[in-house]
Amino acid sequence: MLEQVLSTFGIEGDPLDVTPVPEAEKFALRSYPNPFNPAVKIEYTLPQAGHLSLKIFNVRGQLVRTIIDGRIESSGHIMWDGTDGQGSGVASGVYFYAARTAGQEVVDKLTLIR
Repeated sequence: MLEQVLSTFGIEGDPLDVTPVPEAEKFALRSYPNPFNPAVKIEYTLPQAGHLSLKIFNVRGQLVRTIIDGRIESSGHIMWDGTDGQGSGVASGVYFYAARTAGQEVVDKLTLIR
């Protein structure tokens, strides 16, 4: 019967053949270019609005700079220009970025070439 009603409105096919609900977005980060000079773009995907913390660390585990530490409404991106928290340029080398939101954490590495 539903098929007949739908065909009246020009909709053909099996009415029970529905498209599955897409998976909710997962928390993820991506950076490019990597290696970088003079700046790297870090894209973040959030499944929902909430608090996001994104920090840069050196190979010794020392905090270099906090990029984001606050409420974010949607997915987006941020640029890091290879400077520390005081605005001074950091040396060439390997750095790590760590992002946390809603109990999830992602860590990845960046390489700065001056």
